[in-house]
Amino acid sequence: MELKGRAIKILLTLIGIAGFVFIFGIHEVQITEDFKYVGPVPNPFQNIASQIIRIIINDMVPEGVLPIVTKPGEAIFSALFVAIFVGILFGMPVIAYELGAFVSPGLYPKERSMVLKLIAPISLLFAGGVIFAYVFVIRIALDFLYRFALGVEAQTFIAIPELISFVLLFLIAFGASFQLPVIMWFLTYVGIVEPKFWKDNIRMAIVGIVIFGAVITPDGSGITMWLVAAPMFILYGVGYLFIRRLKARPLEEETEIERE
Repeated sequence: MELKGRAIKILLTLIGIAGFVFIFGIHEVQITEDFKYVGPVPNPFQNIASQIIRIIINDMVPEGVLPIVTKPGEAIFSALFVAIFVGILFGMPVIAYELGAFVSPGLYPKERSMVLKLIAPISLLFAGGVIFAYVFVIRIALDFLYRFALGVEAQTFIAIPELISFVLLFLIAFGASFQLPVIMWFLTYVGIVEPKFWKDNIRMAIVGIVIFGAVITPDGSGITMWLVAAPMFILYGVGYLFIRRLKARPLEEETEIERE
């Protein structure tokens, strides 16, 4: 029942944010001759999700590539996907808190406090991964993938749903991959692994990161896989340097008295 209640809270948060993004748009409204209102206005046809899609098109579509819609429902579903993603992005603190609160009863008091303190790092790292992917990676990937078609002077199109799914999958992939230092620190803190584990198994980590990049990237070119894997190598190194001096605390040293 507890899991169901927390899942409902997460779902309601996502629906609330996504619904707002799908129903409201940011518009300028002339209230009086001397006052203009700029902010959310109910407008499902020019909603925030559609405005974000226009920004993505302007920022990401390579020159010479024409964005198109080929089916009646493509535009509205693309806007819906964007709204859901915005819900996940801004609802991440709630998601992290509810998941942490669900597992906390099975943890020791200090671990329970630590889990709650991880809410901010998890949310910030997810946002950092999203920003990094949007600013530095996605445009490079699209430019590379479409350069071959432009090189043979072929008329090149990209369907809006394909563009949005490509961008959103990249954003989610980087948001998830940027959690690597938190995962490393958590496993070391609770004593599941020793700090030296990360150094001793670096080769396996490299293989795992490459496989992870291949699985979550939205195309099969192999190029985008490395765009995901490269920053994860850096994050792995940062995570190891951060926990190098951290002593893993064996769980068996805790007493039953410490449990609540």
